[in-house]
Amino acid sequence: MICYPPFNSIVGKYIPWGANDHVFFWNDTITIILRIGIIILFTIYVWATLTLGLKASNLTNRGIVKKFPYSIVRHPAYISKNLVWWLTLLPVINWKFALGMGFWSIIYFYRAITEEKHLSQDSEYREYKKKVKWRFIPFLY
Repeated sequence: MICYPPFNSIVGKYIPWGANDHVFFWNDTITIILRIGIIILFTIYVWATLTLGLKASNLTNRGIVKKFPYSIVRHPAYISKNLVWWLTLLPVINWKFALGMGFWSIIYFYRAITEEKHLSQDSEYREYKKKVKWRFIPFLY
């Protein structure tokens, strides 16, 4: 629940947030390259969200989605959203912002773990996990 309003606004008063929507990196070339990366990650996020459709839910099983990008990793929306946040944090990173972003990344990690724990009660999801071995990043984790 901490990921949603009004809770995230309350926590945001105490946990620093440095990610921003109008990010400029160290030079024009790096800015263009990383903005393209951000657009790709946002595209994955939107695609994952649209693929879930009406099956999107917190802690209720409305069916298992196996289509791309869920055919590659089990949590494409969470990882793409987190990677965008980290990328947009890079130009202004300091230890407070890094700790704050670490906090939110851990929240999303445990959110994914909790969802998997609940969904694993379904035999179809257990079979899906055997086919889609990567939780967040292919060939890594």
